[in-house]
Amino acid sequence: MNRFYFLFLFQLLIFLSVTAVYSQNETEKELRKNIAHSKNSDEKVSSLDRLANYYKNVNLNKREQTIFQLKKELLVSINKKSIDIINLNLVEELLREGNITGFLSFYKKKFEKNKFTDEELNQRLKSLRYQYDFYRGNTDYLSGLRNDLKQTKRLRKNKLISEACQNLAQGFVWQMNIDSSLYYSSLATEFASRSNSKVTLAISLHKQALIYSYFNRFQDGVIKELEFLQLSEEIGNEFFKATAFVEIGFLSMEAGNYNDANIYFKRAVQLAENKFDEFGKARIYLGLAQNSYYQENFIQTKNYLYRARNTFRKLKSYENIGISAFISGQINSTLRKYKNALADYEIALQEFEKVKNATKISEIQHHIGLLFLQQKNYKQAEKYLMSSINTFLLNKKNMPYFAQNYRSMSEVYEATNRINQAFQYQNIYLDYVSDQTINKDAVQIAQLTESNLREERERLIEKQKESIDKERKEKEVLEIQRTKNLLITLVVAIILVLGIIILFLRMKQIRSKQEQREAEMSQTLLRTQMNPHFVFNAMSVIQSYIFTHNPERSSKFLVNFSKLMRLILENSPKEFIPLELEAEILEKYLNTQKMRFEDRFEFEIQFEDDLLFKKALVPPMITQPFVENAIEHGQLHTIKGGKISISAVEENEMLKIIVQDNGIGRKNSRSTQKIKTHKSMAIDITRERIEIINRKYRSSGNLIIEDFDKKTGRGTIVTILLPLKFE
Repeated sequence: MNRFYFLFLFQLLIFLSVTAVYSQNETEKELRKNIAHSKNSDEKVSSLDRLANYYKNVNLNKREQTIFQLKKELLVSINKKSIDIINLNLVEELLREGNITGFLSFYKKKFEKNKFTDEELNQRLKSLRYQYDFYRGNTDYLSGLRNDLKQTKRLRKNKLISEACQNLAQGFVWQMNIDSSLYYSSLATEFASRSNSKVTLAISLHKQALIYSYFNRFQDGVIKELEFLQLSEEIGNEFFKATAFVEIGFLSMEAGNYNDANIYFKRAVQLAENKFDEFGKARIYLGLAQNSYYQENFIQTKNYLYRARNTFRKLKSYENIGISAFISGQINSTLRKYKNALADYEIALQEFEKVKNATKISEIQHHIGLLFLQQKNYKQAEKYLMSSINTFLLNKKNMPYFAQNYRSMSEVYEATNRINQAFQYQNIYLDYVSDQTINKDAVQIAQLTESNLREERERLIEKQKESIDKERKEKEVLEIQRTKNLLITLVVAIILVLGIIILFLRMKQIRSKQEQREAEMSQTLLRTQMNPHFVFNAMSVIQSYIFTHNPERSSKFLVNFSKLMRLILENSPKEFIPLELEAEILEKYLNTQKMRFEDRFEFEIQFEDDLLFKKALVPPMITQPFVENAIEHGQLHTIKGGKISISAVEENEMLKIIVQDNGIGRKNSRSTQKIKTHKSMAIDITRERIEIINRKYRSSGNLIIEDFDKKTGRGTIVTILLPLKFE
């Protein structure tokens, strides 16, 4: 019976190992972040694929949910590679769930003449190709597996070499070559131990345990499985632990240690609740059903079978449906319900024939032969027993699994008075039995599993004892410190609360004053940043254009002026704006003034590209008052070659802004008292703005105004230093 389970476990291990190489280095959080930030469907498919492969080693339940998300992407993805990636995951699921017919059909349709350029994806596809060849009866896969190992060794990566050895060992299992399969599985573990991946080593140990078990070396299988379990606990992988419990349960059951098997199966069920999908849980229930049958608890067997069979039928897992029918047939045969037993065996035979599994077909034929032998229908018994032997010998050689066939044939010949043939088959049976080690292993396996359970119990008791002692000591220390610290804690708490209240009130007062001052400054700035004379003069220019029937210039001036007003009103209340936006406001302001004065002066704005690229920040319209002074009071429109330039550079980690003009200068400027007052107010407000920024950001900003030509007093240079901030 163990062959049924072990073949499925091999499929699971191939499913685990082919993607362990590139998925284990990424965390679930990183993979989910990549999905959330995917720019398009193709990026999302790639990220979902990596997450699905990550879950192969962690949580099949979550993998199932991720596969569902991938299927939805088929509706929106048009990229061929993305569609192939989705289909690759779907065909892997069909194989893992045991829907071999579906797997063969889907693979042939989507991948028989297809491959990936991506090496990691192609590695997964090649592994499926070997499975495809195996189930189709094509035995050429061994040459491909050998070639893969040869090419992988050139890469000198222990992880990849270990995986290639595992795949080749599996190929030899299919060929029933015990020596080669054990050699390469051992080699895989050796290379895995040299790698820095404990996940790779864990998978290799589990694969090695399965191969030992498949060839009836149950004790060796249990030893490797316990190593796998220990490593799974070390890396904290609950999914691997559940997988180890399942396998140890099967091994204990095969050795006849049914109570131990039941314990391990139950432990697997507890862990599998959140780590296995419905298919994985159904397989555990199938193991529990078989174990309950061996314990002659037929009611419980039927209950477990019912829970498992419904899932297998839904997934079209033909081999597992066949196994379920086989167990049901065993129950009916034991209860001497031969007609029902025969019907169950025939269902099992049909399911196994769908996937062309000769080993399972041979075993069912054997049990049908036994059924007829029990009814003394020797003709039919001989027919099915010989069919079982022929099927087995045709496909599987040098394997002492079907020894019972020869013993049963001996009974048939003895009952029909063919003594020579009976003696001949009895000798063949005895030769096989002499090589069997199951009974010898049973006691040692029980000792190993019971020792592991005992060690687990001892570890748990020790942890509980340490926890109790630690808790008791902590209580004693706390009790001693409690009285001593109570008064200190109370005093400190009162001081802290009072301090927080005082600090809170003080901060609130300061913040209130600051907000009030900033609000006043904002309103004052808004009122003073735009000289009323400029607004009045701008309106006069527009009126003049209209009266002189120059609608084009009037429209152009009005559009530029309206955009300027909108930018000023929108950005004046802000503390900082991007330097690029400040340049835009200045340009529109200067263009408006230039149109107003009939293009009688020039201007230049030069801001460092690096500052613009890094999105340096500047207080809104910090330069506008000085640009306005240069035009209005420097009388640029009255001199020949009047020019104003504004530049911004980074100097000593500060933002340095220079406003320079070649006007008549401060000494030669003649203005009314009203203009002087406005000019002085604008400078004072700017100084106060810089002082507020210095206090808030602990900087050393400054405002410097000096003559351009110190001898003649002509021209003005305004230097503004501000803290360098970026968006």
